[in-house]
Amino acid sequence: QLNLDAGYDPVETPHLFRTELWKKSGHYENYVDDMFRLDVNDEEYGLKPMNCPGHATIFDQQSWSYRDLPVRYIEDGKVYRKEQRGELSGLSRVWSFTIDAGHLFVRPDQIEDEINLIIDNILTVFDTFGLDAEVALATRPEKSVGS
Repeated sequence: QLNLDAGYDPVETPHLFRTELWKKSGHYENYVDDMFRLDVNDEEYGLKPMNCPGHATIFDQQSWSYRDLPVRYIEDGKVYRKEQRGELSGLSRVWSFTIDAGHLFVRPDQIEDEINLIIDNILTVFDTFGLDAEVALATRPEKSVGS
């Protein structure tokens, strides 16, 4: 509900995409070993390990003005990762899980406000459950898209 109140539009993306999309987005190179892939009619497909390319594809379906930004998408959906045992702390060999993945398309002058909104929502959730939270911003890991 917090995401909806913050102006996120719920979206739903397919579970299966041609690997061309993953290559175009840069995810294939970094995550190919963790993707479930299959061939259909001599074309390679991959089960989605994340929602980023699907959300970018939705955004790319129309022309946007800078006045339309920010555009916020949220998806509560399944993703599929060929995780090796122990890669996710406390879980062993998780191959499919549901994640609420949000993606923002913003102008540079909107970044700070959007980050603050995300942090406020995180702190609200933690507070609701009586949990303490400390927030720190970090740079992307070396093995990430765009590095």
